Amino acid sequence: MVSMNAIRKMNRDKTRGRAFYTHNLRLSPPAMVFGPIAIVFTCLISCVLLGCEKESAPPSSSTASSSTASSSTASSGMASSAALASGSAGSGSTAQRSAPPTTQSADLIPQEARQLVKEGVQFGGAGRFDDAIASFRKAIKIAPKFAEAHSSLGVAMAMKGDRVSAIEAFQRAIDLKPTYPEAYAQLAIALIETGKAEEAIKIGEKGLKLNPAAIGLNHVIAAACEVTGNYTRAIEAYKAYLVRAPNAHDMRIRYGIALRKAEEFTPALNQFQTVITALPDSAPAYVNLADTLLAMDLADQALAPAKKALELDPFLLEAQLAVAKAHIRLENRNDALEAARSAVRLASNDPRAHLVLGHAYLINELNFYAKEEYEVLKRMDPKTALKLRKAITGREKPRSETTEQDDASPPAP
Repeated sequence: MVSMNAIRKMNRDKTRGRAFYTHNLRLSPPAMVFGPIAIVFTCLISCVLLGCEKESAPPSSSTASSSTASSSTASSGMASSAALASGSAGSGSTAQRSAPPTTQSADLIPQEARQLVKEGVQFGGAGRFDDAIASFRKAIKIAPKFAEAHSSLGVAMAMKGDRVSAIEAFQRAIDLKPTYPEAYAQLAIALIETGKAEEAIKIGEKGLKLNPAAIGLNHVIAAACEVTGNYTRAIEAYKAYLVRAPNAHDMRIRYGIALRKAEEFTPALNQFQTVITALPDSAPAYVNLADTLLAMDLADQALAPAKKALELDPFLLEAQLAVAKAHIRLENRNDALEAARSAVRLASNDPRAHLVLGHAYLINELNFYAKEEYEVLKRMDPKTALKLRKAITGREKPRSETTEQDDASPPAP
């Protein structure tokens, strides 16, 4: 009999494999529409197959369009790497890559090297990253100037967590093919993940200058700018993306978030409303609408979209948090406590859930339990713990005014 742990591991490996095989550059969902930016690699490997095919066949007027069009960007919330390279990303716009002067000529790349790269992609799709790396290295040994093989190796290295080696591989791909937009995007993302967001911005801008049609690089630039707190520049980058890809609703949500962080609340609300009009079942759009209303101190108006987001996706933590926050602001004591506890049940390891539960205890005058949440947060996230400590201190009576009953542990709520 297969154990549950084994099944979970297989499911995780399958998920990682699908990410590798489906060629997506994706932000993790929480990072994509909520909270701090945390870029994660899945895979930009389609650029490798795209590169092999383009180099082995004469270009046609429809090749770029059919190869790089991003399918259902709005529904998936992801931008494909082919779209990232070409700048289509749901808009249908295309760009033909110019032949790089320094990369190995298509005629000089042996078929064996191309086949090894394709096998590497298949290994990656199965979650077999060591085998993928071995295949890419064999391809590079056969064709040292095969830029796509170096880029593929970088992706596989990143999936393994070796971002230092990934950066070296992406840089090598760029050296071989200076007009290779996918490699610029991959390198920039790896730099963001290693804490070098400023450098990532420069790489993204350089790539965009060489490839003006590669609007997906605007996404990378915007993400890096958000990491550095430069929301003005991030907003500009999202705008540039949406001019070319107005139906990229995931980018529109990110644009709205950047506007909210810059305290441009009305334009942010407009972006989320636009997405809701186009996608009435978009839980991320509703929850970000609610979060923006909360930022405007309009908790009474925020409650409805927060509940709608939760109705659409009962497992969306951010929706549960928004509902709890709205009830806390409105001092709906029982509802706040119920929503906050549900958030903790949904994500017991997320500091945000414990912070909200602590606040819910406070409005219910259950300071003892709020302090327990503070102790939990101290172990999980000291910075978040300080926020709750400040709230607890603000609600505590001076010692001379307390009674023996105030200090006693209350019965479990």
